[in-house]
Amino acid sequence: MDNKPKIQAVEIYLLLVFAILLDAINAIRGLNIPIAALSLPCFYFYFKSKKVPAYPEVIAQIIEFIPGLSAIPATTAGVIVCIILDRMLASKMGRVALKEGFRAAKVALPEFRPVIAMEEKMTFNARPAPNTKTLPNIDTIRKAA
Repeated sequence: MDNKPKIQAVEIYLLLVFAILLDAINAIRGLNIPIAALSLPCFYFYFKSKKVPAYPEVIAQIIEFIPGLSAIPATTAGVIVCIILDRMLASKMGRVALKEGFRAAKVALPEFRPVIAMEEKMTFNARPAPNTKTLPNIDTIRKAA
């Protein structure tokens, strides 16, 4: 992996000018949907061809589809975030920070575990494994409700 940013300074300038121009056009009511529909694949394939994470720009373009929110310069913000991600991925400290940030987010978010309600007629004869929690009885669930 090379340690050079994938987006050069001239490209940054052109991307920002293009994004600001698109945001100015998106502020006009009625033009936001066709402009966002045309600019979404352009930005997405550009960032993917440069091997830069494109998800901030995709989120920004989805915001541009919403008529009331299209006045927000989301395209410019998405391009800036993609450029920052490119610069962070180019430096070793940035790669470590991104990995630790994702790891912290993974730990902070609770896991989704569906609640299983047992019917009264179901009986289990096996003993639970040690150090595991058993599901509450259906009567205790009904009393709590």
